[in-house]
Amino acid sequence: MDKHRMATRQPATRTAPRTRGLLILTILIALVVSACNLSGAPSEEQIAQTDTALVTQPPTRTPASTSGVPTTFPVTQISSLPTFTFPTAIIAVPTSQPPIVFPSSTPLPVSIVILSPVSGNVVAGNVQILGSAIHPQFLQYQVEFGPDPNPGNLWFPATSAVNKPVLNGLIVIWNNNAVQDSRYQLRLRVYLRDGTLLTTVIGNIAVQNRINTPVPSATPNIPHPIAAFTQDKASGDVPLTVRFTNQSTGTINSIAWNFGDGNSSSEVNPSHTFGSPGLYNVTLTVNGPGGSSNVSRQINVTSPTAPVAGFTQDRTAGVAPVTVQFTDQSSGNVTSYLWNFSDGSTSAERNPVHTFSTPGTYNIFLTVTGPGGSSSVTRQITVNSAIPPTATASSTFTPTFTPTNTFTPTATTTVIPPLDTSTPTFTPSPTLTFTPTETYTNTTTVIPPTATFTDTATTTAVPPTPTFTDTATEIPPSATITPTEIPAPQAFFAANGVPNDSLSIQFTNQSSGQLTAFAWNFGDGTTSAEQSPLHTF
Repeated sequence: MDKHRMATRQPATRTAPRTRGLLILTILIALVVSACNLSGAPSEEQIAQTDTALVTQPPTRTPASTSGVPTTFPVTQISSLPTFTFPTAIIAVPTSQPPIVFPSSTPLPVSIVILSPVSGNVVAGNVQILGSAIHPQFLQYQVEFGPDPNPGNLWFPATSAVNKPVLNGLIVIWNNNAVQDSRYQLRLRVYLRDGTLLTTVIGNIAVQNRINTPVPSATPNIPHPIAAFTQDKASGDVPLTVRFTNQSTGTINSIAWNFGDGNSSSEVNPSHTFGSPGLYNVTLTVNGPGGSSNVSRQINVTSPTAPVAGFTQDRTAGVAPVTVQFTDQSSGNVTSYLWNFSDGSTSAERNPVHTFSTPGTYNIFLTVTGPGGSSSVTRQITVNSAIPPTATASSTFTPTFTPTNTFTPTATTTVIPPLDTSTPTFTPSPTLTFTPTETYTNTTTVIPPTATFTDTATTTAVPPTPTFTDTATEIPPSATITPTEIPAPQAFFAANGVPNDSLSIQFTNQSSGQLTAFAWNFGDGTTSAEQSPLHTF
């Protein structure tokens, strides 16, 4: 029985090592195959082998911390089998990154051009129209098509208005399936915020939709012209002269300038003068075999203010002949000067020297003119004679004399003895007061009035005839009075402009001497009797 048992166990003992070895060999093969195909897609055989291995020994779940790393299978170490070492991936992570540099903002370019299709192309169906529609004052753009030639100026929309600018990109897709086969023009119109409309046109575009298999023509390798220009100034007072420099590129057959004020030019580098204030869009259009393009810039022409006239002189009076240096003090933009010296002479110099030969009072007028208008100012020069004038006085004197005369009469009386020998008694009135009033011119001889004396005597007898001896101090009968000469007044005034009023002048009388009347003559047909008048020319 023991022998039977032993006989029974021996086959089992021999079979077990074979099974284990076969299993280990299977796992080893699976590992080798897996290692060789980690980066590739497994074949069906590999999948089968992997499945077998998984059934034999299921893998463990990968921890969250090692996500993405393959799970290793447990392998029984066999000294006779090689050990496979898988390479470790090395990833270099930069410690620092360069700073992000944002491009600086640049002014929006001005480009209004159709780049494709170009003149001579044959198109059909949905056609991509490429180009640019961009401007600093961009509002919207629209593409239109019309017959070529187009004498009736007929245009049909190829697209609705687009409110987003485009720079060297797709402007619109033109669906011309319903368009009759013919030759057409394409027009790009750009509307600006100030109401300006800028346009560029491409012609000789053939549409062929009725051919069984329309084949669009290849775009010819002809450079498309690009319009560009600069100007020496962008703003200024009228009249403003601007010089334009053409900087267009490409093959160009013709050049057309539109200055926006109704004038144009076909010169390469024209100069143009703007004669009225305003905001003008200057457009340059260039044409060539590859098509046409245009570009526009704005010129701001402003209205200047009128200059304000002013001047000084080195003297205001003198004895003839008087030479006076006049110095211009005007402000503003002055293009011409006109001096009027009121003696029949004028000058167009800025700082003239003038000699006055004849005595008199002269009004000096300076008129300055500029782009904004003109204004005038006046001053006065007094020229005296070398021989002093003879003074002519016409005065009225009313002197008042109040002489006091005291008469002490000495009476000599011869008394005829009366019958009664009485002495007469009398009362004289010897005091005489008179106030003569005399009017004379220059030298006057005054004859004093005749004094009248009245004596009243009361006598009781035949009165005697009294004799009076009058002793008095009087003005001599031939008195001569010389009046004091009053000098003639000297005329002089100052003229000053009124602030914010270039046509009004305030005249200030600065004459000397005894003044009784004033007479102003402004030289424009008007006068005044005021002492210091304000006059508007």
